[in-house]
Amino acid sequence: MKKGGIRIVPLSPELFEPYIQVGTTSYCQHYLHLWKNRDPNFYIHRAFRPEVVQKEWEDPKVLQYLISLDNLPVGILKVLLNHAIKGEKEINCLFLERIYLLAEYTGKGIGKAALEFTESLARKKGQDYLCLETMQKGPALDFYQKNGYEIFGRKILDFPGLVASERPMYILVKALE
Repeated sequence: MKKGGIRIVPLSPELFEPYIQVGTTSYCQHYLHLWKNRDPNFYIHRAFRPEVVQKEWEDPKVLQYLISLDNLPVGILKVLLNHAIKGEKEINCLFLERIYLLAEYTGKGIGKAALEFTESLARKKGQDYLCLETMQKGPALDFYQKNGYEIFGRKILDFPGLVASERPMYILVKALE
C-alpha cells in the first residue's frame, strides 16, 4: 500500500534489520514506563531478536510489515490471521498484535493509514472483525476508539518485570462491514 508517501510493505529477509531496529526503538520510545527500572529487555528479547522475526516470518498465520514514509522506515505492523478471542462470546478475527511508530512520526496520519490497511487486509482475508489489545492507560486507547474500536474484554498482561499498575489491558474489536 502507498498513500501520501506512506508505504506498508510485507516483510522480507532483506528488511529484517530495519524492522528490528524500528520495532525496538519505537517500543522503547513509547513503553519504557511499563517496566520496572525502565528495562524492557524481556520484551525486546521476546519480540525483536532476528531468530524470532525469522520464525514469525515463516509462519503462514503471521503477517509482518515495514511502514515507511518517503522511503524512510518509521514503523512496523504485525497481524495474526484467524485469531480467536474471548469476551462475553468468542469470535475469530484478524488480530493486530503490533503497530509501533517512531515517536517523531506519530500524529502524522501514519497510524490511521496503518489501521485502514489492516482493515482492508482483514476484509480480503474474509474476517468479520479486527481485534487488538491496548493498555488501559495512555493515548492508544483514545486513538483506537476514535477509529471505531469498542471494548470487548479485559486482560492482565503477565510478563515478568512489568509495573503492576500497567498490567491491565483492554481487548478491542471493530466489526467490519
